[in-house]
Amino acid sequence: AVGTVERVFREESGRILATLIRTCGDFDLAEEAMQEAFAVALERWSRDGVPSNPGAWITTADRPEETDWPQIAALYGELYRLQSTAVVALNHAVAVAMAVSPEEGLRGLDESGLGEALGEYHLYHAARADLLRRSGRKLEAVEAYIQALGLTSNAVERKYLSRRLKEMAG
Repeated sequence: AVGTVERVFREESGRILATLIRTCGDFDLAEEAMQEAFAVALERWSRDGVPSNPGAWITTADRPEETDWPQIAALYGELYRLQSTAVVALNHAVAVAMAVSPEEGLRGLDESGLGEALGEYHLYHAARADLLRRSGRKLEAVEAYIQALGLTSNAVERKYLSRRLKEMAG
């Protein structure tokens, strides 16, 4: 596993770093997050074996159902430790929802004070609406979708949110 991690680092660290810089907008933070991702890879690959596409494992999955949500949640947790922003906390809560359950993700949203910090951010309300919907809390989900819809002017996002609202009514 050590040799594979070293090879992937040599061959793909530039691409991975560029992706992380685009995501977080900070070179030093992106570099630290990348180092952490490779440390996690070394631990996991030594224990579980090397995945068939190691470079993709570090940054993405080949198919959505193959996404390593526990890894993503752990990396967002580490990123939050380094850069405690509301958006990072939101992304961490969503990753936890995907890794554990929608209810756990909602706890992360509700207990962290994100509603106050991101009250005017449509993606907070959209994420919350989706987790509420997946938790079977229909009325609260509808309210959150309406809030998200009211906060975005992007036509694609409005169409998606409107479709979700119609699904909730049907």
